[in-house]
Amino acid sequence: MVEFPKRSVLGDQTHVIRLIFTIVLGCLLAVSYGQASNLNLELPFAHNLIADSSDDSNSDSYNPTDNDSLTDSSALNLFVASGLKELVSHIPVSTASSFETALSAQQLPDLFLAVDQKAVGEAVNNAFKTETFNKYLVQELNTGMSAQAREYMLAWYSSSLGERVKKAEIENSLLTENARFDNYQVFLKHYPADANREALIEKLDTTMKSTESAIDMMGSIQVAFNLSLTRFMPEEHRLSRKEILEMVTRTQNELLSHYKEKTKAVLLFTYQSLNDEDLAKLNETLATDAGQDFIIATNTGIKKGMFAASLDLGDGLGALLDTLPENSGI
Repeated sequence: MVEFPKRSVLGDQTHVIRLIFTIVLGCLLAVSYGQASNLNLELPFAHNLIADSSDDSNSDSYNPTDNDSLTDSSALNLFVASGLKELVSHIPVSTASSFETALSAQQLPDLFLAVDQKAVGEAVNNAFKTETFNKYLVQELNTGMSAQAREYMLAWYSSSLGERVKKAEIENSLLTENARFDNYQVFLKHYPADANREALIEKLDTTMKSTESAIDMMGSIQVAFNLSLTRFMPEEHRLSRKEILEMVTRTQNELLSHYKEKTKAVLLFTYQSLNDEDLAKLNETLATDAGQDFIIATNTGIKKGMFAASLDLGDGLGALLDTLPENSGI
């Protein structure tokens, strides 16, 4: 975890947002295809997220396992066959655990330490729900891919390599194996991957747009969290939508180089059981039109889920701050 010095939330609002993003970064990187997108962080997309947020506020009412006449069965099948359903089911628990750790270590800004810690945990649990991510992922697999593309990916996941890729992504998910990943990073310092392996991983990162995707989702979280939280701030400290979007742009380049190295380590860890030939074939599959459609749909679904959860988290934490006495610093 990247550590930031404790300070008043009003002293630097970006501190809170960056810390929140750091906590959920493992969730973003853990779902491997959730990193993969050719959508870079652009202001029009952020504006679209803002516009869409009011329409999707009732995310908990949707259960993708229910019979839905508007959802093709192949979208639901791909959601399960790809391992995405199992992977995203760990996001709420992992996020809540990370917040508990941050609270125990007093890593949250001083102002949040003044509110009831149990209430903070409840706000996190209420915001990051499996149903939210299920909803958006199934929707994007349904609307963002053709039936032919879904059938192509379903057939690939039933192949020997597809099954081994799914197994590797689940068994080496950062959502459940963070301690093993930390140990693996130490291992890499002493025994780095050879040049050919690194080249394959870098090529896979390019095909999946993994690093850019992580930065993109960070921007979504920043926008959502600030949109919610700023409403609870004194008027002189509130941020306009324009200011929020400008803040997202400023932090993008700052984080790019750091997370490019982080992504390389994540991909090496995730696919450690695959040989070089497997990685090359995986890259070929993801580079196809169907593979790119799958990557974009999955990434967009997770991004929308993170956006919705971050909106809810901002509302929940903001409501807690709103209950503090006037002399508490807010």
